[in-house]
Formats: sequence, C-alpha cells, structure tokens
Amino acid sequence: MQFVGQDADGNWIHNRSHDIDRCIYMDVLCEFIAKTQPKEWAKYI
Repeated sequence: MQFVGQDADGNWIHNRSHDIDRCIYMDVLCEFIAKTQPKEWAKYI
C-alpha cells in the first residue's frame, strides 16, 4: 500500500480500496487470488 499524503483533516489518503466494514483491502485480496489461484480466478470472472 502506498500512502500519498493527508487530507485537510489529517486523514491518510492512499491508493488502495479499503473496505472498512470488512477491514480488508479488496483490491489487494483480488490481486492476491488472481496471482496465486489463476484457474479459480478465471472461473470467478
């Protein structure tokens, strides 16, 4: 994950898609599954 700075309220801004309710970066999860399980990922998409 790369942080790209802070907003006016001091919150960190980053370039990843964070799902606060699930406490996970969904794009990171999808990238991981696509790289480690390409056959299963192909079925999903």
